[in-house]
Amino acid sequence: LRTNSPSADDGPVMLHDHGSTYADGAEDHVLDIVRAATDVSSTSDELVSHATDWPTRYHLDPARANIVRALTFPSDARVLEVGAGCGAVTRYLAERVALVDALEPVPSRARTIVERTRELGNTQVFVGHVDDVPDEPAYDVVVVIGVLEYVANGADDEKPYVDFLRGIRSRLVPGGTLVLAIENKLGVK
Repeated sequence: LRTNSPSADDGPVMLHDHGSTYADGAEDHVLDIVRAATDVSSTSDELVSHATDWPTRYHLDPARANIVRALTFPSDARVLEVGAGCGAVTRYLAERVALVDALEPVPSRARTIVERTRELGNTQVFVGHVDDVPDEPAYDVVVVIGVLEYVANGADDEKPYVDFLRGIRSRLVPGGTLVLAIENKLGVK
């Protein structure tokens, strides 16, 4: 993905603007908090201390990374995170692996990921969908958290979900790992 994309020195790389309007309304406020923070790590108490409501807490609470904390990622892994949101899990992954490509369809959220990973140097943020990523096996791990349930807006037809998962599989190296989770208030279901 990196070799096929224009570079972005201070922002996310626009692969394709799908006009995604999904937002919880906290995106600009979360970006301001992250930009002003000294500690943007995955365990930052500073970030969560500014959370005043559910959306800001969702994006800034260190507990967000708990969904993947129990997993072991090889330090040399190349990871694609699909639907990276504002980067809470992205940041955790980037602290542990060699390379993270964060894919997020909402430009305002993608800008926050850039800020959240600003000093790491191993993370590139892209605006787009999985279909915008070159269809080649390039990743050791693909992380999809809180995304699958939105692929077809909850439709009963299985085809869009299966097609999405096939698209993920084609971007994994042989023997690669898919981390797939649907979040809820109590953890994962």
